[in-house]
Amino acid sequence: YSKRNRLLAGARGLGSDEPRPQNRGKWRSAGFGNPCRWFAIRSGNLTAVQAALHLHNPTPCTWGDGISKLTEHLFISPPIQGWILLIGQGLPDPAEDVDKCFHLALKLSREFGQVQFFSSDRPVNHHAWVRMEDGHVRRAYAWVGRTVWNQGALTPAETELDLRCFAYGEEMDALD
Repeated sequence: YSKRNRLLAGARGLGSDEPRPQNRGKWRSAGFGNPCRWFAIRSGNLTAVQAALHLHNPTPCTWGDGISKLTEHLFISPPIQGWILLIGQGLPDPAEDVDKCFHLALKLSREFGQVQFFSSDRPVNHHAWVRMEDGHVRRAYAWVGRTVWNQGALTPAETELDLRCFAYGEEMDALD
């Protein structure tokens, strides 16, 4: 996370060159790239999220334009059913500094209540997910070749999917 990152805000929502929700069958999947890091922030106020991040001079853009420039910019989505997505490689990487992830999630959660963070770097099998409410960690897990964050009880989804979340210091060989 850096204040120097330039911001692309999808303030206009879907642009005229993009499919409308009623044409869902024509939508094509577009990933966020790799590595992929994003926040989901419970808010309908795009300006407040932008201000909380100390980002200025947003450039309105379409979803397609915003997603295509994630390696250079951050993208803030328009509100989607009460949530705003913040996407981009300028967000903290748990493999580099898990404390930066914690502090940014904590700041956003204290301001907006519910915040979720997701990170994935598929080639090296690094992944993280965090759910905070009102400044409290409800669940967090980050694997970067070792566990760097494991806080809170397993969620029903983690249990249902039979995910293996390693304890601090536990080796992958422990599965054999």
